[in-house]
Amino acid sequence: ERPAAQLRVMAQRSDDGAPALLHASATWAMALFNRGRVRCAELLSFPWPADRQQLGKTPGASQVRGARVECSDREVSPMSPTRRHPPALTHGKHPHATTVKPDASATASRPLFDRRLTQALEHIDGAFVILDRTWHFTFVNGNAVKPIGLAPSEVIGKNLWEMFPEYRGTTTAEQYQTAMEQRRPSRFEDRSPVNGRWYEISVYPVPEGVAAHWHDVSERKLAELALAESEERARMTAEAALTGLFDWEPLTGRMYWSDQNFRTLGLAPGDIEPSYAVWAARVHPGDLPQVEALVRAAQAERRPYYGVHRVVWPDGSIHVMEARAQFSYDEAGTCTRMRGTCVDITDRALAEQALRESEARFPAMADDAPLPIWVTDAVGVVQFINRAYREFFGVGDGDAGRVDWPSLIHPDDQSYVAAFGDCVRHRIPFRAEARARRGDGSWRWIASHGVPRWTSDGTFLGFVGTSPDVTDRRLLEEHERSASIQAHFRSLFESLPGPYVVLTADDFRIVAVSDAYLAATYTTRSALIGKPVFEVFVEDASSVEALSSLRASLARVVAQRRVDVIAVHRLPVRRPETLGGGAEERWWSPVSAPVFAPDGDVAFIIHRAEDV
Repeated sequence: ERPAAQLRVMAQRSDDGAPALLHASATWAMALFNRGRVRCAELLSFPWPADRQQLGKTPGASQVRGARVECSDREVSPMSPTRRHPPALTHGKHPHATTVKPDASATASRPLFDRRLTQALEHIDGAFVILDRTWHFTFVNGNAVKPIGLAPSEVIGKNLWEMFPEYRGTTTAEQYQTAMEQRRPSRFEDRSPVNGRWYEISVYPVPEGVAAHWHDVSERKLAELALAESEERARMTAEAALTGLFDWEPLTGRMYWSDQNFRTLGLAPGDIEPSYAVWAARVHPGDLPQVEALVRAAQAERRPYYGVHRVVWPDGSIHVMEARAQFSYDEAGTCTRMRGTCVDITDRALAEQALRESEARFPAMADDAPLPIWVTDAVGVVQFINRAYREFFGVGDGDAGRVDWPSLIHPDDQSYVAAFGDCVRHRIPFRAEARARRGDGSWRWIASHGVPRWTSDGTFLGFVGTSPDVTDRRLLEEHERSASIQAHFRSLFESLPGPYVVLTADDFRIVAVSDAYLAATYTTRSALIGKPVFEVFVEDASSVEALSSLRASLARVVAQRRVDVIAVHRLPVRRPETLGGGAEERWWSPVSAPVFAPDGDVAFIIHRAEDV
C-alpha cells in the first residue's frame, strides 16, 4: 500500500537471451494487479551461474546485482490484451540506479513471459480472476471455477452478473462494486450463494477493471460459527438459569461479567467496570478472607474451586452465592485465568436453614403426636420412630434402627411389604393397609401413608410416614359392607318369582318373605315377619294333620341337614274383607332346604310353598 510497491522478484534469462521478470510468489503477482504499475524492483539473485557470467559482460552489470532499478511507467498487467512488452528498465530516477535496457530480443521473449506468468497464476494458492469494467471475465484460473464444476474457458468472456445472478445483493457484489467505482482494494469474508462455502476474498482495482483472489475458509468459519453459537447457547442457558458468568485474568486484572453476574451482585448490567476490587467490595466482610483462602488453596492444588459466600447488595440486603470456577496456568505454573459461574441461592439457603431448624424440632413434635410416625433412609431402613410407634409395637427408645418391621406384618398381607419396596425403588408415595402384630400380640389393622423426602438439590433421603391403627374403622366398614350385602340379597330374595320364606332353624319363625308368597297368602311383610310360619294358614279340623306334617318336615331339615319334600297338603288361607272375607281353600307343594352358618350348623331354612 506504499506509493511505490517494493517488489522482490527473481530474474533469469529466457532461452533467447532476453532478460525477463518472472514472478516468484502469489504476493508478487497480486501486487502487480493491485497497482497496475510497478515503480521499483529489487534484483536479489540470478539462479543460473551462466546468466551471471553473461550478465557480467553487460556494461554496468556489476552495479546491477543487488541494486535498485526503476521500471518505466508502462502498464505491467501480464494478461492485458493491450500490453505487448515487459517493463523496460531505465535509469536516472534513483541515486544508485544503473541503466539496464533490454536488447532487441525482448519483444520476442514476451509470449514466453506471458505463458510463465499464466502458469504461475494457475498454481497460486486459491482462486484468481480478472473482470473488465463491464464485468466480463478476462482471466480465470482453474481454482476459481473448480468448486462449481466449470472450466475457465466456460467463464472467460461471460458477464459476472448474468452468469452468476445469485451474487446480486451480496456482500461480495457490494465490495466488488466499491473496488470498481472507488478504485480501492478490499478484503472481506462472505458465503458463496452458489455452493454455500465460506471464502476469504481480496479484491483489487486494476487498469482494466478489478482482480480478485480468494481461498476457502469454510472449515475455520464453520468452527467459528459453531463456537459462537455454543457460547451464545451457554450464555442464554446461564441467563435462563439465573447463572452469572465471570472471567478473570489475575496477571492483567481484566475481568468479564455476564449481565446476570452483575445482577447477582445487586448491580445493573454495565453500571460499573468489572474488577476484582469491585467484586471484593460486595463480598460480605466476614466471608472474604475465607473465600480468598479457598481460591488460593484450589489454585495450589490444581483443582476446581467451589464455595458458598454472602454478598452485600448496594441496598444493604444480604444474599447467598454459590460459586464454581476452573483455572488456567502458564508453563511456569502461574494462574493466568479463572473462569466460572455464580448463582444466587438465597432462597435455597433460607429454605435449608428452615429445614435444619425444623428437623431439630421434629423429634419433640413427633413424640407429642398420637399417631405412630416413622422415618426411613433412602433404602427403606427405619431411622426414627416416635413414642406412639414405640408404644404400639412394644419397642424401646433406641430400637429405631433395629426394628424389623416386615416381620410384624401378617403373613397374608406380605403384599404390603412388597408395595413399600417398590415405592422406595421408584421414589413415589406409599399408601397401603395391612394387619400388624401389636406389642400385646393381637393383630391390628394399620393404614400407612409415606411420602418421599428430598433435599433442595433433589437428593432422595428416604420416607416419612404414619401408620395409625384403623381396626375399628375396618370393622365398621366390614359391618356396613355386610349390611349392604344383606340388604342387596334381601332385595333379590324378595323379588324371586316363587313363593319363598326364610325361617329360623329353632322355632321356624319367618325372617324373610318373597313378594310372591305375600300375594299367594293375602298377607303383608310386616304382618308375617317374626311370626311362626304355621300362623299364615287357617287352622281347622281338616288342616291340623297338614300343619303337623309341615312341622315334621322342617324338623327333619334341621336334624338331617338336607332338603325335605312332602306331599301336597290342604292349607286354607284367610281371604281379605275386600274379597269377601272367610277362608279360601288352597293346596300346596312344600319344599324346604337348610342354610348353613360358618360353623357348619343350620342357621336358616328356605321354604317354598308352591300353590297348586
